[in-house]
Amino acid sequence: MRKTQYLQQLGHSWYLRVKVPTTLQGRVGSTHIRRALGTRDLDEAVRRKWAALAQVRTYLDQLRTAAPHLQTSLPTTFAISCTQSAGNPG
Repeated sequence: MRKTQYLQQLGHSWYLRVKVPTTLQGRVGSTHIRRALGTRDLDEAVRRKWAALAQVRTYLDQLRTAAPHLQTSLPTTFAISCTQSAGNPG
């Protein structure tokens, strides 16, 4: 597995980038989910991506089983929580 799998660099910052399954793209409204990892350092981004990836996968799993009228966007606390769960206090 390559080091930058699920990572995308925009400018100097690193982002998690996950393809949305075709069956969920209509509900998500996009073909990919991209979330800031809050770092410019590749090694730190690699460490942080696993917690962020787990959250995105949980979100997609919930969408698969949720009723169609339920919320289809990631919670606004997503970026904050993936940064905090990666060991960054804020």
